[in-house]
Amino acid sequence: MILLRPAVLEDSETILGWRNEKTTYKYFRTPSPVTQRTHDHWMGIRLTDPNHRLQIAEKEGERIGLVRYDERDEGCEIGLTMAPKFRGQGLGYIVLNMATINAEIPLNAYIKPANIASVRVFERCHFFALGGDGVFVLYRREPL
Repeated sequence: MILLRPAVLEDSETILGWRNEKTTYKYFRTPSPVTQRTHDHWMGIRLTDPNHRLQIAEKEGERIGLVRYDERDEGCEIGLTMAPKFRGQGLGYIVLNMATINAEIPLNAYIKPANIASVRVFERCHFFALGGDGVFVLYRREPL
């Protein structure tokens, strides 16, 4: 069974490890590893600002992924990061579907076209491409 729970400070090291894994960061806005200091600052904001939220996905008590929500005027930006050892198992779809199924506002995701796995997961969860800037494509899901 997969569960989503709010992230806590004790998740920080795991999240940084996932974020700085080479096959992960190449798809981020900052496509290189981040320092502990930069990550600590980012994590502090995400844990204290009500416009930002992090959820950890767990399977049988093991952390398998992270869902990030950033409230914006035009809706909520959402991001998904799966732990490297849990990729390719169909779990990203389950986690994203759980995270978005009851959304009452538009959800936006910025995905690099080369990130085929993310494109497939988001499209399967009813996100559609609106256009891009040459680096990222904006995917949106309206409330169902």
